[in-house]
Amino acid sequence: MDHQTYIQTVLSLYVRLPGSPRRIGPNDRVLVEQWFARQIPVDIVETALLLGAGRRIYRRPNALKLAPMRSIAYFAPVVEELLDQPPPKTYIQYLRDKLGITPSINTG
Repeated sequence: MDHQTYIQTVLSLYVRLPGSPRRIGPNDRVLVEQWFARQIPVDIVETALLLGAGRRIYRRPNALKLAPMRSIAYFAPVVEELLDQPPPKTYIQYLRDKLGITPSINTG
């Protein structure tokens, strides 16, 4: 995937997440540029975005309320987690189905 497609794909996925801001900040773009430079596969990033959003949505009902997501940096630790322990290839589709999100392009 070329540079521009990677950036657009990741940022598009981010703004489509439940609870994400609908505006991309300059630091969001910088972080995605760094992920591209590190050659982090877009399917790992997408899985991290979906997993992070799912963890927020499916928290215990009595858990303390979380602050709103303000940046894609919220998901950076999840990206690192998945780089250390990659999920099964089928996990991304499970998360898409669970959150009701369809991919904008074929990212796998």
